[in-house]
Amino acid sequence: MNFASLVLRHANHRPDRRALVLPIRWDAEGVHEEQVVTYAALGDAIARFRGGLRAQGFRPGDRLVLMFPVGLDLYALTLAAMAEGVAIVLIDAGMGARKILQAISSSRARALVSVSALLRLRWLAPPLWGKGRYCVDGEGLGLRPLAALRGEPVADDPLDCAADDHALITFTSGSTGRPKGADRTHGLLSAQHHALAEHFPHRDDDVDLPAFPVVVLHDLCCGITAVVPPVDFKAVASVQRDVVLQHARAHGVTRLSGAPAYVARLCTEPLDLPRLRQLGVGGARVSRGLAAAIAEATDAEGLVLYGSTEAEPIASVSIAELLHATAPGVLVGRPASAATVRLISLPHGADTVGGIDAFVVPRGRVGELVVAGAHVNRGYVDDPAATAANKLFPADGSCWHRTGDLARWDEQGRLWLVGRAADVVRVGDRDLHPFLVEEEVERRPGVERCALVQGEGLPPTLAVQGAIEGIQIAGVRVLAVEQIPVDGRHNSKVDRVLLRRQLRGR
Repeated sequence: MNFASLVLRHANHRPDRRALVLPIRWDAEGVHEEQVVTYAALGDAIARFRGGLRAQGFRPGDRLVLMFPVGLDLYALTLAAMAEGVAIVLIDAGMGARKILQAISSSRARALVSVSALLRLRWLAPPLWGKGRYCVDGEGLGLRPLAALRGEPVADDPLDCAADDHALITFTSGSTGRPKGADRTHGLLSAQHHALAEHFPHRDDDVDLPAFPVVVLHDLCCGITAVVPPVDFKAVASVQRDVVLQHARAHGVTRLSGAPAYVARLCTEPLDLPRLRQLGVGGARVSRGLAAAIAEATDAEGLVLYGSTEAEPIASVSIAELLHATAPGVLVGRPASAATVRLISLPHGADTVGGIDAFVVPRGRVGELVVAGAHVNRGYVDDPAATAANKLFPADGSCWHRTGDLARWDEQGRLWLVGRAADVVRVGDRDLHPFLVEEEVERRPGVERCALVQGEGLPPTLAVQGAIEGIQIAGVRVLAVEQIPVDGRHNSKVDRVLLRRQLRGR
């Protein structure tokens, strides 16, 4: 088994089909330079990187950090490394210098490939010492150019890896602590690809515009065309709408997806995309306001996609169904067929070796959402503490991922999220779940965004971006803020840790 085989098969079976359309240079007027890559050309680029990796002495089991902009080199090197049994480490560049260096240190990587802006800090950053360093945008003392990783093409089949061999290690933001590396093995990536293909079926002639770079790998496994949008992936909320839509029209896009902040920018006016048949939004809470904007902007099928790095997909719901639902909370729909979902109440220190059935909450009650399935990862690389905190391993050999999300079932078998377990606000003798409050308040005219938080030194507080007149919640103070901070990855999730820090003392 080797995940790269799922992509490389298309280099032989459909060599002339477009695999990637990559914007190279653009401004507010449009895309002025782009690169169109066929499956044959992608296969050639992968073969050359495989040769270079061998020439540079990389061996199966090694790890390689990649931190440079999306493009052909990123995808070709990723797949080449996987084909050689080398695990790729991806680190979210939006989580700040300190956490990036922590992630590099935890990665135990043999080398890293990045931009000069990061690599020139190597003298001051111990995590960069003793590692091979390849620079994609220049050369310098102690740096090798990316070209050093290209060699004589390797025509061999990808290495036969075990299902549990590391393929992709993704370091998450670690907003409440040190970043942890989610282990996505060759078996897991293959299972996630098949689960996505079943839950969100594609057509053979689809042209996708994914604003999630990892989704491009899924598209390549499907053998369809992935059109990368002209956007700074560290600031998707500031996307230039007209430029993206012009690019999408030029290439006949039929599907697009992205985080709520990105999709919201696209849907401020009707989408002029004649071939668009499906629009997906996920990665953070999708409000009814955004759902309404999507329905106004396009007749394409709108979908809310719910999942995570550790378990993708978990559930989904159509925009139309979401808009007709009236219960409190955030509707994320019915589970994917690959996902086994339970809602549990697990006391601290509870023994789950015998299974989790004893901890399942009655239907209609709120519980923590846990999920199992072949597409659910089993832990975090070299981090037993994180694995123990986020995974349950009954004696039957199954693995349940603790999402940290609190949810309830409705009578139709749909899941409604009410907030994160870590974010419950205690007011007197009652619990307030943030999503229930935030969804209600954000329906009010003049409210752009709000967040309910509480913490050490901070009483129950509703921060409101926009008008606060008339907002009253017993036991909760209401404060106006100029801007509610969001995550650096999707620009969509409220950064509650930073918000608490900003509000403390007010």
